[in-house]
Amino acid sequence: MLTITVCAAPAQERRELEEICRELAARESGEDLEWFSCGAVEELERRAPALDGTDVVCLDMAQDGAVAAAERLRARWSQALLVLIVERTLSPLQYIRPTILAAALMLRPLSREEMARTMEEVLLAWRQRQGDGGGQFVFSAGGETRRVPFGEILYFEAREKRIFLRTGCREYGFYDTLEQLSGRLPEEFLRCHKSFIVNLAHLRGVNLSQNTLDLEGGVVLPVSRTYKPAVKAWKAAQR
Repeated sequence: MLTITVCAAPAQERRELEEICRELAARESGEDLEWFSCGAVEELERRAPALDGTDVVCLDMAQDGAVAAAERLRARWSQALLVLIVERTLSPLQYIRPTILAAALMLRPLSREEMARTMEEVLLAWRQRQGDGGGQFVFSAGGETRRVPFGEILYFEAREKRIFLRTGCREYGFYDTLEQLSGRLPEEFLRCHKSFIVNLAHLRGVNLSQNTLDLEGGVVLPVSRTYKPAVKAWKAAQR
């Protein structure tokens, strides 16, 4: 599943980009395409929690507040390929910065040929990233293949005979076991309970007297007696 989000004021640009991307996705890889578009950055940021995990973002930089919005979205979607739609009169100093990290630019006035060429290159980069794993957890949910960057995962929880993957703003359920997952996850993931695997990269505190772990966002996970020695060993290694 390829997820593309477009925020551009001219509706015609959004329609053309959708046509181009659907054609490229079908022709090059046969990937299903999940599409979201809107005309204003305010709407995009309002809808952002529901769009976590998006693969490609096309953002119109001519709108008021677009530069700051691009920085916030980059912080939120660290793994997304960000394509900036830019007026030729806008100084590159406004958008060529490490807090935005654009993957590509499209300069107005946009031609269909330029849009097609740029998006073809961007989708090629996305496919190459998928091919090498790209630091992502890949799983099947609801008959679709999903990919979530490891860095966005807070924890995995076993409940209701399924596994639930939790990010800061979203939860995905799929069928697996924590035992099988443990062997497929990077070293920053640690089993802390019979029902939980935590991403230590999001850990903000360890309270062994209360048998809890504090994660960013106010999330608290339990530590069970069985896995407490592993947590203690990890904590000792950080000193």
